[in-house]
Amino acid sequence: MQESRHFSSNCIVLRVTDYSESSYILLLLSETHGLISAIAKGAKKLNSKYFSVFGLLNEFDGEFTRSARSELLTITNANLIKSHLPGLKYSIVQLLSAGAELISQSIFEEEEADKYYRLLHGYLTYLPTVSNNPVLIFWRFIYSYLKLVGIELEITTCHQCSSYMGMILNYSIRNGCFFCSSCLKKESISADLSGSASIVILAGVSAEIVHKLPSIGNHMSDFTITKTTFELINKVFLNYLRYHLHPKLHLNSLKGFII
Repeated sequence: MQESRHFSSNCIVLRVTDYSESSYILLLLSETHGLISAIAKGAKKLNSKYFSVFGLLNEFDGEFTRSARSELLTITNANLIKSHLPGLKYSIVQLLSAGAELISQSIFEEEEADKYYRLLHGYLTYLPTVSNNPVLIFWRFIYSYLKLVGIELEITTCHQCSSYMGMILNYSIRNGCFFCSSCLKKESISADLSGSASIVILAGVSAEIVHKLPSIGNHMSDFTITKTTFELINKVFLNYLRYHLHPKLHLNSLKGFII
């Protein structure tokens, strides 16, 4: 963060924590300053002009000040731009919240803040308009996120021999990458990947979805997504995120999600 004492920025609320009887501590994604924590004094009061501004995933234009003694910013003014959650089905709220969870656990430079802001803003805006298979847009969001952070999902060539893998994707939980079927049979690889729990096999619909994620908007009605497909793809993505970013990364918002 730059050293200016005051600044203004569009923000998205990623987390709301009670601080006192009248105030919140907010985790925000700022378009100009990245992830920031700020106190919203008096915002819980019914007569506060900010009472409806700081809901989860709300987008607002805020003014901030900070003290040299604390990393916690103070919100001095805020104007609501959009509330993204009201009126949505619970399953859509879960998917949107999971995207916010992922951003909230990210580490990136302030200079990259606008890229993350555009990614999340686009996701929050577009997903609620989708009527069929919205989870496909959630997976595309993760795919785009991985590309943004520089750990793009490599699903075309085998991690071991660099040969083309085709439509069956063998994902190694232990190695955080994909292997072709031939390499899985080799002693040097199979010994390291011993045990079926160490491998997730994406085939059929699940593999086709992953292959088509870059252009999934053109295929929203092409798939019938079962609970098994949902669990397999989520397992691969969550493990990939944990392996390459942080082992304790979580997406708790998806607990109990029903296809």
